[in-house]
Amino acid sequence: MNMAGPLMDSFSMSIFPAEQRGLVSALSNITFRLPNSLSTYFGGVILGLGLLQLPFFIASAFYITGLTAFYIFFVTTKRYAAQIASLS
Repeated sequence: MNMAGPLMDSFSMSIFPAEQRGLVSALSNITFRLPNSLSTYFGGVILGLGLLQLPFFIASAFYITGLTAFYIFFVTTKRYAAQIASLS
């Protein structure tokens, strides 16, 4: 479940040169799919222990961390700054 995926892909494709977009897309997908495959095992262990609320807290922490990192890494891009300036 990644509602922001299409938006992040579109944004990242707009700030990278055409010759680097394939690599950027691959790295972006790997960073999303690798933890997905590992989380299946660990999620089963957590649920097997009866800790039914813990996966929601862990997922919330990861989403907040990812959103914060995305903001920190990309807030200074010229394209983003220009779009924000045009909205005001």
